[in-house]
Amino acid sequence: DNISVEMEHDQSVFTESGEYDEESEEQKEEGLAGFRTAGKAVAATHRVKAQAHQQTQYFKQLPPSPLRPLQKDVPQGHVEFIVYGLKGELLLGPEIADINAHMGIVKDRIREEATRAVVAGVLSRALGLQSFITSGATLHLIHNRKALRDMQTLKNLLLLEDEADEDISPPGSPGTRSCLSEISAGVPERRDMFSRRLEITAVIIVRKFRVVPWGDACAGGFIHEATAKNLHDVAQVVGNDRAFAAISETGRVTTWGDPSCGGDSREVQSELERSYFQICCNSWAFTALREGGKLVTWGDPDSGGDSSSVAEQLSHGVIKAFCSEFAFAALKESGQVVTWGDPKTGGDSSAVACELGSGVEKIFANQSAFAARKTTGAIVCWGDHTAGGHIGSGTLAEQLSRNVESVESNLRAFAAVTKYGAAVSWGHPAYGGDSSHLSKQIAHGVVAIRGNGKAFAALKSSGSVFAWGDPTSGGDFSAASSELGSRVTEVVFNGRAFAALKAVPGHAHAVVTWGDLTQGGDSSSVAEQLSSGVEEVVPNQWAFAARKRNGSVVSWGDPESGGDASTVAERVHAGGGAVCIKKTSRAFAAILANGSIVAWGDPCSGGDVAPVLDELGEAKVVEINSNDHAFVALTADNSVVAWGNRLYGGDVGEAAPELRSGVVSTQG
Repeated sequence: DNISVEMEHDQSVFTESGEYDEESEEQKEEGLAGFRTAGKAVAATHRVKAQAHQQTQYFKQLPPSPLRPLQKDVPQGHVEFIVYGLKGELLLGPEIADINAHMGIVKDRIREEATRAVVAGVLSRALGLQSFITSGATLHLIHNRKALRDMQTLKNLLLLEDEADEDISPPGSPGTRSCLSEISAGVPERRDMFSRRLEITAVIIVRKFRVVPWGDACAGGFIHEATAKNLHDVAQVVGNDRAFAAISETGRVTTWGDPSCGGDSREVQSELERSYFQICCNSWAFTALREGGKLVTWGDPDSGGDSSSVAEQLSHGVIKAFCSEFAFAALKESGQVVTWGDPKTGGDSSAVACELGSGVEKIFANQSAFAARKTTGAIVCWGDHTAGGHIGSGTLAEQLSRNVESVESNLRAFAAVTKYGAAVSWGHPAYGGDSSHLSKQIAHGVVAIRGNGKAFAALKSSGSVFAWGDPTSGGDFSAASSELGSRVTEVVFNGRAFAALKAVPGHAHAVVTWGDLTQGGDSSSVAEQLSSGVEEVVPNQWAFAARKRNGSVVSWGDPESGGDASTVAERVHAGGGAVCIKKTSRAFAAILANGSIVAWGDPCSGGDVAPVLDELGEAKVVEINSNDHAFVALTADNSVVAWGNRLYGGDVGEAAPELRSGVVSTQG
């Protein structure tokens, strides 16, 4: 119901001594994408789907060598490495890892270790850096005075030890590269004279923002003056449908919006003053996690805003919170799970308390139930039995008793993939909770599962796809089965239909669709345009839009909800083609190569950009964000325009003077 923006207040590079070095203007303008995504990812329950598997695959635990305690006996194909801060703070290691582990995985390992340290609250030289890492600060890695890209591997670093003049372009914008180059030049070279241990240095970039909201005042579109004074040094913002919560640089939590949905935290404000680094919310309540692993809740008492019944258990050791529609579950460092909120939707786990007492490593949720994966790969469920909150006995229980690697959910069902590539589902049969009729087809080779509102689709290593669930929502794929037998690389979906991207050698992708005919399951009217050259497909609730390699845009589904892009085809061509597509619930918008924008679909959901074209003038748009019924565009000169339903932020109104300059990111 609302949109907010983060306005740049101060940007810094943090060193372990507590000093701040101001960044270049280029970095201020261009180096923000990593922070924005990281800030959102702190509260996301599926940030890195296969992280646990990757770490099991790439990292080894070995005892110290009896001959030299500081050097381990490194197996063939592995290397020992260690990660320091700029002034020598130990952030990770020594670790033994496969030489094919890339820097993205190393960063995940650093973040995981930082979370452990912050939750434990153990004082060390690195704790300050680790607090910033857990709060979503941008993380860069340096080796031999060179900045590293995420896809560079440890093997690459070993080769660079021998080929020091190897030229690999550093990551980021020109401003970021310049900053990292300057920092790298001052990093001392650390070499272990007795081994090939790799020494890696971490650079943590911290940014602070001021927040400006607009839209429905009752849903967070207005901030009272007393609240606004606390929103000048903000590190991250998290929102539900009708309220926001922000964490400041010091870890103070500030809230605004609908009090019944968590917009009023006065009852617990004395506990929210500092050291918080993670927020999780459902539609009615919020949780905040602080150093030491204490979790504080507020909002609708019946939906998890009141955790007094488990307050002692939440006072320490919590590492992450998860939510269903009306309940929460907290995972503790010990592997214990604590639940509260509406008993019918997972707030009461007493029936499986013994199984949740230890050994849990990840939690998944749908609208009304939870599923926990244990270190053995076993699945434990609770909540609404008809939505997958109960496994029962028999074949299903046996399949879920070990070796489960990943779990996906839709509204009222779950689907899991084992380490051997078998898929199994449970929950409401009408939502895909019964896949027994495909048991042979999905017994092996499944690499991913995608779930829309009422159906699932399994993607196999062979490039084939199988689907099940509500037939009208994509559970019946028979009409498209002949085209789904090979070369599928990804499957996207809206609430009632699927679209598969099928590799076409030398010509990007073709698109195959199935599901509700009125919501994008039928693309026959644009089949020829979708036969090759597709780079990406974006779904909204009622339609799909594809961006092609030549910059053209193709849409299908409900015409009034963006399923017909022919009305903007000429403008897209004149603007040099689309470079990205965004969506609301019933419309699409695209940034064009020349920096202009187009929109199509329901005008009440942002499908008509005409009202802001005069305001934009010649300004070039660099980013678009959205909520259900409005878009907001950020320009190269750091100003903002919005369009769509005014109650959802489609009219900036009185916030306009604040949004004419200095804006660096937006959130819907």
